[in-house]
Amino acid sequence: MGLKGNRRSRKGFTLVEVVVVVAIVALVLAVGVPAVAGAVKRVDLKKMDGSAQSIFLAAQNSLTAMAGNGELEDFAKDADGNHISGEVPAPSDFPKITDASGAEAPDPSHGDPKDLRFLDSIAPAHQDALKRILPGGSIDRELENGRYIVEYNRKTGAVYAVWYSDEKEFKDEGDFTHEPRAFDDRLKLNYRLGCCGGSGTDYAKVGQMPIPQLTVLNGEELVLRIKMPESDKTEIDGKIGLAISITGQSSKETKVLFAKSNDASKWVKLGLDRTGDLVLDTFKSYTGKDAAMHTGGAGWEYGKAFSAWNDDNTLIPGEDITITVTAYCTDPGLQYLSQTATATTNSLFASIEDTTKTARIAYGRHLQNLNEAASGVKDNITKAVQLQEIDFNRAPASGEESVYSWKTTYPAINFTPINNEYLEGYNGNSLPIKNLTAKAGASGGMFDTLTAPAGRYSKLENIVLVNTTGAGGALAARLVNFNILNCRVYLMDDNDTGFTAADADGAPLITGETVGGLVGAADGCEISNSFASTAIKAEGADAAAGGLVGASTGTSVISFSYAASYIDSNGCAGGLTGKEEGVGTISNSYAAGVIANASGAVGGLVAEADRSLSINNSYSVTRLGSAVASGSRDGSVTVYGAAESTDAYYVRQAGVKYADDSGNGLTPKQLSGMKSGTGTLTLGGTWYSPSPDPENPAYAAFPYKQTADTADLTTPYPYPMLSATADTPMLHYGDWLEREIFGYALYREQEEDNA
Repeated sequence: MGLKGNRRSRKGFTLVEVVVVVAIVALVLAVGVPAVAGAVKRVDLKKMDGSAQSIFLAAQNSLTAMAGNGELEDFAKDADGNHISGEVPAPSDFPKITDASGAEAPDPSHGDPKDLRFLDSIAPAHQDALKRILPGGSIDRELENGRYIVEYNRKTGAVYAVWYSDEKEFKDEGDFTHEPRAFDDRLKLNYRLGCCGGSGTDYAKVGQMPIPQLTVLNGEELVLRIKMPESDKTEIDGKIGLAISITGQSSKETKVLFAKSNDASKWVKLGLDRTGDLVLDTFKSYTGKDAAMHTGGAGWEYGKAFSAWNDDNTLIPGEDITITVTAYCTDPGLQYLSQTATATTNSLFASIEDTTKTARIAYGRHLQNLNEAASGVKDNITKAVQLQEIDFNRAPASGEESVYSWKTTYPAINFTPINNEYLEGYNGNSLPIKNLTAKAGASGGMFDTLTAPAGRYSKLENIVLVNTTGAGGALAARLVNFNILNCRVYLMDDNDTGFTAADADGAPLITGETVGGLVGAADGCEISNSFASTAIKAEGADAAAGGLVGASTGTSVISFSYAASYIDSNGCAGGLTGKEEGVGTISNSYAAGVIANASGAVGGLVAEADRSLSINNSYSVTRLGSAVASGSRDGSVTVYGAAESTDAYYVRQAGVKYADDSGNGLTPKQLSGMKSGTGTLTLGGTWYSPSPDPENPAYAAFPYKQTADTADLTTPYPYPMLSATADTPMLHYGDWLEREIFGYALYREQEEDNA
């Protein structure tokens, strides 16, 4: 019996049992699978409804701002003024009212359904319009992988509805007809398309985020200051996120700095005072800060040079930019309309003038950004104009933001001389650039090397450099085919009362191998109405120093210009130019500086030149120091290798009193009798011999003291001055009462108010 029982227990299910089990499973599947599938579809559709809601809130925020700014009328139109958006068929759920006759009509409080338009994310013609209402960062980037349609009223700016699918192609709904909109209807018809809006939207439950307050600080750094006002909505405390994007006004491209995100680690957080500084262009390094994120806590900073965070060249360096900051609620369970604020500024300069490709310069950063390597600027900027005085050593004024002071912002950073193949002109407007110190190892002062485009001159004009330290030249190390007009270089002390120093080491120096007070090497340049009165030192195997220009090559012209520089050279040295190696012309110019030391050829105007140099109507009162090598020239205008010049003059020793070739004492009036070669220097016309004029102190020129024991400061400038007419002499560096510099006489200007 036991054995039989065991055998029965090992048998499988009977046929009846199997049939029963299969029937039960079939019943469960018949009931359960559709229910599970329906639940999945419901969740999926709810998720896409949420995505549509996110787009709805962002678009509504932008359109509301447009309506408030009067921009709605021209929104989404082509060049001919035609609407590019599509027409929305009259929605079946559009709110209605019953008129007196009992007939239903659209509710006018919701606008006219005939004014409903739509923008489709996959329609090429709609892209620019969509970028305006959904700027970069205003919606989650993942939503851009799907397709969305924004329906809005073109007259009121109200968003009527947004449709969304997580795939580019709508599925299961056939031809899209903007219907049906109700959730249950879409679910029943297997309409896999999210929707937010329509008559089902309860606007009373939708709150609004605070509007960000934006301030642009465009100085030695470009800073966007963001402040969030206090909100009476306590439920959003700690749930405010900021999406930040930058759009180029010329490129029309958008760079997203911070995208909208519900990931708490990605939120941009403000400091405890609800304020944060977004640093968009700087020359210093924000060490320890992740430039793509935030620091949280007491504040956050985004601190890189424009060229560093724009390394993919999305934006054009130097173009005007619009910064868009959108405040949104990071809790997806709360319905809050995002609020957007915008600010416009220039990415690199104070501003630009697009039509002339001109950058406006107001601070050292703007000037430095003309350097192609520093900013990446290209041929969209070819000229620059200075708007105000720039002082690299100025401390912030009382109550002024530190961002407007180079000294405070960059205490350890010196200026890098500008190299820019596209720059064709700079107009300094005769506004000083003070205390510019070039970066160690760099050549140049304000500029390094500039070459004009083939076939035409470029221009540097009205540039005033005070206390410039650099290599090669205060204005530039080398210029090719440039017109230098009315440019000035001189020294002043911190009190603007004149520069004094015990020796050359105490002064701002221009150093290098080929050195000029204004320009180191000038190739094919024209220099007019310009001067340099500074301290220069030339060193090297082929050292050449000139009070104005170190070496000129090509076809060069110097006219109506002068130099009164302190020169120290272990090679040749000229009061005006060290070497003239091309077809050169010097006219209506003079040198009145000091050659304190030189071991090579020395000339009062030019030290070395070939026979093609022409010197006309010019003179030298250059003084030679005791350190000038024995056998060197004595300051005359006769130069080694040059042809005989006409109407060119010199004084052997410059001073209030000096001697002619016979050893006789001369007065300034007797200069007309001095000769060198042929011709006679006649005062008047191009030249102006000033006399004290109490009624016109601007034209009364005075010399430095010659030595400590000569204190006669009532004698007017002892040498003829340049002048277009006798009534309009060219102003001089040093028309005011001064002390000696390095023990030698240099000349300065006295301003009209006798300051």
